Amino acid sequence: MRCRPLGTWQLSFRDSGLSAMSISGHKFGAPIGVGALIVSRNLKPESLLHGGGQERGLRSGTMSYPLAKALSAAASAALADLSARQSALKVLRDDFEQKLSAVIPDIRITASGAPRVEHSSNVIIPGTKSDSMLFLLDEQGLSVSAGSACQAGVLGPSHVLMGMGYSEQDATACLRVSFGHSSKPEDVDFAVRAIQAGYAKAIKAQAVAGRT
Repeated sequence: MRCRPLGTWQLSFRDSGLSAMSISGHKFGAPIGVGALIVSRNLKPESLLHGGGQERGLRSGTMSYPLAKALSAAASAALADLSARQSALKVLRDDFEQKLSAVIPDIRITASGAPRVEHSSNVIIPGTKSDSMLFLLDEQGLSVSAGSACQAGVLGPSHVLMGMGYSEQDATACLRVSFGHSSKPEDVDFAVRAIQAGYAKAIKAQAVAGRT
């Protein structure tokens, strides 16, 4: 349940069966540094910070009301047009995957055909290394990642892809491309061109290294 931005999928805490859920505001447009903790009434978490007993004894300290209000406003805005946003993001994601597959036929779309969120695409580009591709794409002004934000800075192949049955080699040749409310069709074309160019450089570099 980690690292799924609110406003890109439907969620009911009551129906989820969860005991607790944390929300990061920056995932759906609220200021960085504000979030929320939803706890079942059947639980009584132990407080880590003691003092005045604010926030029903869960965390002492003065609440930032402007940040709390911003979180509420961002959540309301994110959910207001959820269906329309999901449809628009799916169009961009599918267009990206189709165009990238046309210029790099060997790529594989992980979880293709399975139920998945509309705002991101994870692709395996055989013959490349994720860290090298990130560097090449950053040079062209394209910001992507090699995995989830939860795993940022963690070395090694994705344990999720390994668990899905992909080889270690495949799991170290993946890119995750995310789309948001400000993404446009021309952004898709730019991303495809950048990845195609980065792929060509990566393959050429490997060929040169193989001859030395």
